[in-house]
Amino acid sequence: MLLDAIQACAAAGHQVVMVGTAKPSPEYEVGPKDFERVARKLDCPYFCGSALDTPAIVEL
Repeated sequence: MLLDAIQACAAAGHQVVMVGTAKPSPEYEVGPKDFERVARKLDCPYFCGSALDTPAIVEL
């Protein structure tokens, strides 16, 4: 659902400035590679992790 929302926002003309996700649960149909692929397509930064205050993410 989150991946669909990102794509719908972009299709509606909104600028996606960052795509982030966390480690997936086994029952999820999409994973970090899917989010990374969308971020590349939208030419925006991507991260996978649960701590938003790490220096690498803050610098994005």
